[in-house]
Amino acid sequence: MWRRKTVYLWNAALPMTAELVLTALEEARPELIAAVPYMLQLLADDPRGIAALRKCTLVTYGGAPCPDELGDRLVREGVTFGGSFGLTEAGLVADSISRSEDDPGWNYLQFFDRARPYIWMKPISETEPLYECVYLAGHPALTMSNSDDPPGSFHSKDVFAPHPTIPGRWKYMSRLDDRVTLVNGKKVLPLSMEGHVKQHPLVHEAVM
Repeated sequence: MWRRKTVYLWNAALPMTAELVLTALEEARPELIAAVPYMLQLLADDPRGIAALRKCTLVTYGGAPCPDELGDRLVREGVTFGGSFGLTEAGLVADSISRSEDDPGWNYLQFFDRARPYIWMKPISETEPLYECVYLAGHPALTMSNSDDPPGSFHSKDVFAPHPTIPGRWKYMSRLDDRVTLVNGKKVLPLSMEGHVKQHPLVHEAVM
């Protein structure tokens, strides 16, 4: 909005179907699309959707991890595609949008210069290159702390893996806790659901 561009928001009262999304895109003809992966999947499954995405200057995902198969397909189809990563407690901290045009690594994020000094990638595995992203005191957008290791830090429980050849690029992998983020951006805590299922006398164990 600070660029004085028209912004269109999805009407939450409408079901998110491929036909409705396509109709909205063909009417609005946006330069940029920011969407959850679920919406992008709906568009990718229709040739009209791919054509609409290809016309955009940039297509970006957020709110949930984008499946590798979906992102790879969009890039192959000639869509200018990348991701943004942020959290309520620390703001927007990384993206893959600003990579060079010849770089296909849409799923490897780079943390912004202003955030990088306040990020500690804490090793969490002795057998795999996996790290928890910890935000340190002093980060200008940090709104809370949940740990004294080190003092004033926020342990995000977000797990990343480094790029095999490019320093400073990170791929989001999973969570340390049991929170599941769906492709539509909704967050699910499965423990209560598992508990309800296990109450049935014929169910011995349940895993979601």
